[in-house]
Amino acid sequence: MMREGRMETSAPVQYVEGIGGFLLDVIVVWSFDLPNVYGQSVKVDACIIDGCTNEFLVGVDFLEKHRATVDFDFGEVR
Repeated sequence: MMREGRMETSAPVQYVEGIGGFLLDVIVVWSFDLPNVYGQSVKVDACIIDGCTNEFLVGVDFLEKHRATVDFDFGEVR
C-alpha cells in the first residue's frame, strides 16, 4: 500500500534486539527513497518498531554499504 511516498509490507521478523538486549516488536516494514546531499536517491527498507514510529535509526552497516559519513556539526549524513 502506497502512502506519502512509502510502500508498506509485512515484517520479515517478529522482533529485533535493541541496545542492552531488549527485544523490540516489529510491526511493519516501510520502503521509501531518501535523497542524499548529492541529489541521489537512496532506497531504504525500515523495520517500524512498536512505540517508536516517530524516530529513525540508521545502522552502521547501512552507512558503510553506502560509504556515508555523519557530519554532527551540520546534522547531515553525506
